[in-house]
Amino acid sequence: MLLFVQLWQFPGAPHHYGILFVAFVGAVWMWRSTLPPRRAAPSLWVALLVINAVGGLMTLAWEFRPFSQSRNAATWIETVHLEDKFLMGSPDWAASSVAGYLQRPLYYLDCECFGTHVVWNEQRADLLGRDEMVGRAIKAMTAEGKSEGYLIVNHDYRLGRQTTAPDFAFEPVKRFPEAFVSDERYIIYRVRHREN
Repeated sequence: MLLFVQLWQFPGAPHHYGILFVAFVGAVWMWRSTLPPRRAAPSLWVALLVINAVGGLMTLAWEFRPFSQSRNAATWIETVHLEDKFLMGSPDWAASSVAGYLQRPLYYLDCECFGTHVVWNEQRADLLGRDEMVGRAIKAMTAEGKSEGYLIVNHDYRLGRQTTAPDFAFEPVKRFPEAFVSDERYIIYRVRHREN
């Protein structure tokens, strides 16, 4: 697992590394089985177990906060009957979980394509800037012949203040700010042509 993490430069989160502690406990347990019985546990070992127990209690507090807002975002989209509208998402790796809950493809601005998972094609760009995101959203709406669309993003790009496409309004309609995973907090924008 450590080799995988190093080779793929996977940043992960604390919950991804729990298996390493389990492996550590197993290794110490095997080592302890080679010692004579009734020998007291080393202080360092007891201290590590206590620290892990305290950490485990702290993670219980995370259970009262959503891990991800993707399900809540998808539920809200269905509740307000937007599931059949033109839905766009960026970045694709964050919006794909919303697509999964909706059980339908979204238009990913990153690859300029429809998908329910990350699509690796020649158009795909990592982490679009605000101006490029606005440009790709308008290009997609124009290509699909849509006068209105909804854009799901995972950070506040302040799209409501964009000046790249003054003929289009990006209005935030719903925010999902509270989640343990910061990349799965969402803002949904309504994108429409401004009326003169």
